[in-house]
Amino acid sequence: MCRLLPANIRLGCTRATRGLSTNISFTLPRESVFFAEQLDVDLKLHHLPLRNTPEGSLGLIQMHKKGIDTTRAPVVFLLHGAISNGYMFWSSSGKGLGPYLASRGVNVFIGDTRGRGFSAPSIIQEAEDRGTVSHGQVECIRDDLPTFIDAVSNLSGRPDGKQHWIAHSWGGVLLSSTLARYGAEFEDRVDSMVCIGTKKYIGQKMSWDYVKNIAWGWNFVCPLLAKYYGYLPVTKYKFGMDEETISSLRDCTTWVEARSSWVDPTDGTDYLALWNRLNRRPATWHICASNDSYLGNPKDVQRWAQLTGQTQRFTEMSQSSGNLEDYNHNSMLTSKVAVNDHFPKIFEWIQEHSMKKE
Repeated sequence: MCRLLPANIRLGCTRATRGLSTNISFTLPRESVFFAEQLDVDLKLHHLPLRNTPEGSLGLIQMHKKGIDTTRAPVVFLLHGAISNGYMFWSSSGKGLGPYLASRGVNVFIGDTRGRGFSAPSIIQEAEDRGTVSHGQVECIRDDLPTFIDAVSNLSGRPDGKQHWIAHSWGGVLLSSTLARYGAEFEDRVDSMVCIGTKKYIGQKMSWDYVKNIAWGWNFVCPLLAKYYGYLPVTKYKFGMDEETISSLRDCTTWVEARSSWVDPTDGTDYLALWNRLNRRPATWHICASNDSYLGNPKDVQRWAQLTGQTQRFTEMSQSSGNLEDYNHNSMLTSKVAVNDHFPKIFEWIQEHSMKKE
């Protein structure tokens, strides 16, 4: 993965997040000039101090069309999945769902979970400094995602702090877990969710891809690599966009193997019980691809949608269904034709669910 270094411009601002008073700084990534001149989009990289940790920061990209009224513009927070980072949603050349939505008047925020993308220190650096990396999935759910959600509410400019969530793959499970865990603190703040290829349990195991990549790779080889390096060296062996920690790998594997259980392997939190006690669940659109054999197989995506009971719309994309391509797990976001296929429909979804709250 190529980490694009920010320009040597750092500005500071003090923001008050709900339940947390902290200093947030931002830099202008080197792509900001291109975005401003070619896309008419402002681009910033916010640095959010970590909760419960004296050192480090979370990276939060913000992009929106120049001159929009941010106090009224729809706000979207995008979250990547496992072995990934925020570049799943944008690129230096202005491609991706993030720039697409920004160019249409949406105030877009893209998060990098702890140690990934623009967050610091990187998982690699932390492992080199300390020998291993202790944080994982529970810290992401408990600390990092609430930090993102609070920051998006405060940085967006909207007086009501309202936002929409869009997640790819495992990111949808993590966001739903945070919503379940904190309930009333966030349930009135999120207007809708779009989950792209999101599943928790993998039940479709009758394929060579599953045997090779999950049964053999993820469940057997990856733990050995993680034990040896102190983290899972995804980029070194070129099977993902960013590294994973040992704890994240362990907890993710536990959930992937649990058909209906949704209990935190680290602290025992029963997310399903908390989820079922929510007063309000956001309208959710689940999108999957017929050509996604195991990472987000339509049957597994549907199983997750049924477990959470939050589906307003379910779409299985394929050329036979009228889509422009037989997408796979990642190409639903990275394909060049997506901008003329389902990206406009996602924008329409955001508009529809923004108007309902006005």
